[in-house]
Amino acid sequence: MAKIISKEIKRDIMILKFDQKLQFNPGNTVDVVIDKDRRTFSIASTIWENFIMIATKIRNSPFKQKLLVMKEGDEVNIEGPFQDEFVIKEAPLHVFIAKGIGITPVRSMALYLAKNGKNVKIYYQPDEDNIIPFKEDLRDILNISTFSEKIFTENKDAMFYVSGAPEFTKDITKIAMNANVKPGRLVVEPFTGY
Repeated sequence: MAKIISKEIKRDIMILKFDQKLQFNPGNTVDVVIDKDRRTFSIASTIWENFIMIATKIRNSPFKQKLLVMKEGDEVNIEGPFQDEFVIKEAPLHVFIAKGIGITPVRSMALYLAKNGKNVKIYYQPDEDNIIPFKEDLRDILNISTFSEKIFTENKDAMFYVSGAPEFTKDITKIAMNANVKPGRLVVEPFTGY
């Protein structure tokens, strides 16, 4: 069981920290299980922090409502870590393009790369609520930006990581293809939400 050690709510964003320690790679996910109901979340914490942190949009789904009423000291099961395609690849420059809650896995990945002396840029656009999760943690590499082909043409040798809602990731993938980014240089993480 993992205990909630901190819960922060900023309008419609909830950030939770759990006392569980896991060995994971930046970009990995975990499943949070409450009463046999499970949902997958990107890990926002770094591998050197002594907690697992997730962030989520608050929605009216039964699962999110259960999370919302939980308080510090309450327990959930955390399973994982799990890895999909959204992982760090070798490149001279790493460019993250995220919108809204899509910043969650970017925190873990970008801070890891920066700590290891890699070149990192983040282009970020907040949702309509204008909340920027992890702004303080990422301030040295975060660019609040609108998205255009320029991001891709100005960072030709980069590995690009796109994270956010499915419609957003689809739009950015089209922009990348129009800018002649090779498919192997683009990693996409669509957040389906629930």
